[in-house]
Amino acid sequence: MGSMSKHRCVDCGSLNTAQVVEAPDVNKYRGGRVPWGFVVMEGKFQFCPETGPLLAWVLTVRSSGWTYRRIAQELNVPSGWEAPSGGQWSHGSVRRVIAQGKKLSHLIPLSYIM
Repeated sequence: MGSMSKHRCVDCGSLNTAQVVEAPDVNKYRGGRVPWGFVVMEGKFQFCPETGPLLAWVLTVRSSGWTYRRIAQELNVPSGWEAPSGGQWSHGSVRRVIAQGKKLSHLIPLSYIM
């Protein structure tokens, strides 16, 4: 959690105690479902070489104005890419992948960002 820190007030000289809160490590895997486009290696999220490039594409086209439905339609053409739950992509599955992918987008190598 956090640690306690003591500071002396410069004006009156009283001793103040404050808890120092450390920022959580967002790259650390804490259990549960691994976001699509990433894998867990040595307890940390890593960019997945198989699904990661497609995640980078999804994030790129979404930021350029594509709707969730248009992205789902594009992913459902005979490309061999199944939705994370298997089967067809829907606008909801695209929305979830984007929401989860944005949290870890700093792990996407710059060479995949268009």
